[in-house]
Amino acid sequence: MPPCSTPSRSTTAPIRRFSQSMHWLRLLNQVRARTPSERLLLGEAAVSLVAAWVVVRCVPFKWWSRWLGSRDVDSVFAADGGELAPIRSSIAAVASQLPSTCLMDALAGKWMLNRRDIPNTLYFGVRTASAAERADTNMFAHAWLCAGTAFVAGEAGAADFSVIVKFTSGQR
Repeated sequence: MPPCSTPSRSTTAPIRRFSQSMHWLRLLNQVRARTPSERLLLGEAAVSLVAAWVVVRCVPFKWWSRWLGSRDVDSVFAADGGELAPIRSSIAAVASQLPSTCLMDALAGKWMLNRRDIPNTLYFGVRTASAAERADTNMFAHAWLCAGTAFVAGEAGAADFSVIVKFTSGQR
């Protein structure tokens, strides 16, 4: 093979497989380095995100929207940042490794907060085409989750969207 030619597909495949396996080994070592309670949270976030992926992709919204909570009500409870931070970070850590959207992240977070009886509000927002062009993106819809005034998921860009509907659960 001449020194300037590119490697063929058959020679790059083992390198790609090795790189992917090293990626998973690094992830496994990162999980092992965490405390047992953090590992449980990561597992719960992973299961919740996979379940949210299935629900969003396979079940019509009108069927599962009734379990989101009371419509157009804000949660007034000011959640303690200490109990939200581990949930927020576990969702972000798992979502970075899985194909998820803002809606899936927010749903997973909502389920995790509901399980702990923490009041929360899931917001759905839209932005106009002109605002999307100014932001140099084609994202016109967004979902984010808050517990009181604290963001749990979807904080990035939430201020650019107008709320069209919100669902609150777990009022204390």
